[in-house]
Amino acid sequence: MPEEPESDEEGLGKKPIDPCSQLERQLGERMDRVQLSRRAAQRKAELLSDETPLPGVNAFIDRANEIGLLLGVASNAPRNRVESNLERLALREHFNAIRCAEDVEEKMPDPEIYVSVCDALDVPPDQSIAVQSSPGGIQSAKGAGLYCISLPDRMTGSVSMDRADLVLVSLNAVTLDEVVERASRRNPRSF
Repeated sequence: MPEEPESDEEGLGKKPIDPCSQLERQLGERMDRVQLSRRAAQRKAELLSDETPLPGVNAFIDRANEIGLLLGVASNAPRNRVESNLERLALREHFNAIRCAEDVEEKMPDPEIYVSVCDALDVPPDQSIAVQSSPGGIQSAKGAGLYCISLPDRMTGSVSMDRADLVLVSLNAVTLDEVVERASRRNPRSF
């Protein structure tokens, strides 16, 4: 049986890998996919329970609130997961719009979700800044017309983020005011 091509699972031209199928091929037997899914979700919840916002995120949020910027979330994850993670991190109250998998027809890398967030905030995409941690998210934000910062997380740290307008290893590397200035140079009439 030919090996499936590897994928970035972001819809960037390669067929996504089904981890259960891959495991079944390696083990030579069928797996209980429901049980595997439950165990994976439980382990992910355990890992996330210890997570805190990435360095610099709280400072960006605080500064955005100080200068009157609206904040939104665009995520391919289900709303209940996004909302519970924001609540757990004590960040939910800072976001004016949240758009998730069930709010759009097409997931990232399609730009629909970013267009939806901008519409909800009543802000044109060319006056908006996205912070993304995946190539598909960057493609989505850029496709919608946003200025995009790449901020790799633990899962995407080694993935190429060079399509972003600004590539950072931490939000501590730059202030929000500096990002707004950079974004305004791209489109001076927008900001």
